[in-house]
Amino acid sequence: MAERTFGDPPGGGPALGWLYAAIPLGSFAVGVLSGWLHRIRRHGIGVTIAVIGWGLAIIGFGLSGSLWLAVLFLALGGGADLVSMVYRSAMLQAAATDEMRGRIQGVFTVVVAGGPRLADVLPVDRELTVVTHSPTSALALSGRGNITLMLVGGRLRGRTLAAVDDWALHALSDIFVDVAFMATNGLSLERGLTTPDSAEAMVKRAAIAAARRTGVLADRTKVGNDHFARFGDLADVDTLITDDGLDEQVAEEIRRAGPRVEAV
Repeated sequence: MAERTFGDPPGGGPALGWLYAAIPLGSFAVGVLSGWLHRIRRHGIGVTIAVIGWGLAIIGFGLSGSLWLAVLFLALGGGADLVSMVYRSAMLQAAATDEMRGRIQGVFTVVVAGGPRLADVLPVDRELTVVTHSPTSALALSGRGNITLMLVGGRLRGRTLAAVDDWALHALSDIFVDVAFMATNGLSLERGLTTPDSAEAMVKRAAIAAARRTGVLADRTKVGNDHFARFGDLADVDTLITDDGLDEQVAEEIRRAGPRVEAV
């Protein structure tokens, strides 16, 4: 978009930088001026308004023909996202009992870790080495002083923005990690872990082989589904993290196949 709409040179330029920076700038600005947030007592309404604001901001961004108008809409979206986060966190802390607070927080962690914002939940109080084949995650992690970041190269898939093929496989074959976290499109007793794309399957298979332990993130809608390319057996998985809507009989069958099942 920066190149086609706003005239950036191939490979990126000032417009791309502004577009990447706009959402964090909006969040920062609202954070600095966030003293008024405590005046709203009905946090659910606050979240709803913030989500609507985010959606309108993204619509405005998509319709923008001017770079500065696009930056403004993205900044407004970043501010709305921060407001939503503040109220969601407040609701979590206030409404949950001490016994359930950790498990409810786990739901949030699964959602974030299962998407491109895995970097948001990594701890800041310890030294980590993170290997990723996702440029999106790498960009989010690039400013973290406690992280040594290793970006795996390869052909970039446009749909998932992940590096695949021989370069990625070669890099993963030469490393060893403590834990590999990954999502899956399908999980079944018969075929194990599957994904629609064979190139993605090869990278996921290499990641499992490079790890001491493997965690898979999959909600109940993925269980029982099979896709074109298989990248692992259930016996390769140490922990399956899913939602509490998974049928208990199905969960027990998965446990017998090897993984520990954590429903959150």
